[in-house]
Amino acid sequence: MIKEQEIRGRENEKEQSCKNNITLFFKNFGCKTNFSDIFSIIGKLKENFNFKAENFDNADVVLLNSCSVTEDAERELVKWIRRAKKYGKKVIVTGCLPNLNYSKIINSGADVAIGTGKYSRENLISAFSKLFNEYDKEESARKDSEKQNQNSEKYSDLYLEKVSDISYDIEEDLYFFSFDLFPRHRVYLKIQEGCSRFCTFCSIPITRGLPRFVSPEKVIQKLKEFEEHGIKEVVLVGTHLALYGKNGKVSENSKSSDKENISLGTLAQKIAKEISSIRIRFASLSPGEIDEDFLSAIESNRKIFCPHFHISVQSGSNKILKLMRRWHTFEDFINDSQKLLKIFPYASIGTDIIVGFPGETEKDFLETYSNLKSAKIAYIHVFPFSPRPKTPAYFMKVLPRSEIKSRAEILLSLSYEKKLEFYNSCVGQNFELLVEDKKENTFEGTTENYLSVVVQKSSSNVNQGDIVKIKLKYVEKEDRKIYGLGEII
Repeated sequence: MIKEQEIRGRENEKEQSCKNNITLFFKNFGCKTNFSDIFSIIGKLKENFNFKAENFDNADVVLLNSCSVTEDAERELVKWIRRAKKYGKKVIVTGCLPNLNYSKIINSGADVAIGTGKYSRENLISAFSKLFNEYDKEESARKDSEKQNQNSEKYSDLYLEKVSDISYDIEEDLYFFSFDLFPRHRVYLKIQEGCSRFCTFCSIPITRGLPRFVSPEKVIQKLKEFEEHGIKEVVLVGTHLALYGKNGKVSENSKSSDKENISLGTLAQKIAKEISSIRIRFASLSPGEIDEDFLSAIESNRKIFCPHFHISVQSGSNKILKLMRRWHTFEDFINDSQKLLKIFPYASIGTDIIVGFPGETEKDFLETYSNLKSAKIAYIHVFPFSPRPKTPAYFMKVLPRSEIKSRAEILLSLSYEKKLEFYNSCVGQNFELLVEDKKENTFEGTTENYLSVVVQKSSSNVNQGDIVKIKLKYVEKEDRKIYGLGEII
């Protein structure tokens, strides 16, 4: 790992020659891990450039933090690249997709594409410097076709991510982590990166590398820093969060005396001992990997840990789970959900489902539907199957798009029913609401169990970022949107 002094020294050397007045618009695609990454990317840029955040119209530079998980995310990214180039803006693409489909990004008009990984992050500042030193305003206005040819020649060798380089030490991200440009109420903190499961549909091991994790000491150090800044909620994120400490590499600089016993559960116990004024929310977990240490930690510290658990099961058919090369069954998902609901009766349990996976028959789909309908869950994130390059499923026979779309719509309707059912079950209960938006007569936010609630203001002392106690009174439906109405207690 590069020591902090070395990082600071290296950045200060570049600072003398790289300062520019830059107007920057940035947009994030994909998962909560990407939200954490953008905090670090912005922090690193702030160390070396004078820039201010702007809306799209007023920005000189557009930074797009990409996602490689679905075709939809890739298509949306390409639209943004082409839109930015149409208006003569410089475009830098970061995130997962450059590691998976670099040529498509460059051919779409991006000036620079930098994938995840140590090699790429070390060249982030160099990329910005070259971009501004070698391109002036007139060159920015050239036709897309001319720019594509220049960029392919100029940047492909330097910034194309090598898979062997992507398992960088993620503690370096913590050093540059910046939340100055973000709301001061919630922060996404990456504590784990990478995966070694190699599910047949998933590109993450290719784009994010093998598992590694931030040491418990560094996690707690960062949480204490957030406490000092008045942050009220932190979402702990990772590519495969349940693998924290179990399957991966901790920083070589870690001072943990008992590295072999590190797990998500023991981390939760350490957090509970050290942190008191922040509530902690866990991002996506996995079936069959929620152990007794984790359950014991959250049960003993209910005030700190939010009763909201997203458990990615991916299918309700065990046959399809085997084709996906998943390591669990649907029954594992149900067992984990029941254990969590025993601790938190009003916990929000959500899941991901890939619909239309190759080999999924109508019988398999109906089994998924039936199992989800009978499960006590609050919502379903539905993903129509999309083949990703370099994965085994990319070469499997894909179902007709019309059939995939039809099945997805059925599950989306089921998700709406489950969400409405969950909200109604919470009516009359008391919760703690994190205020995220304040209007003239109302304020709204998110409860610890992931309810969106609007409250009529009875006091002018309520501000964005406050946590207030409320009672859920009613449930409203508006254009397929569900939210609660509450009152301060």
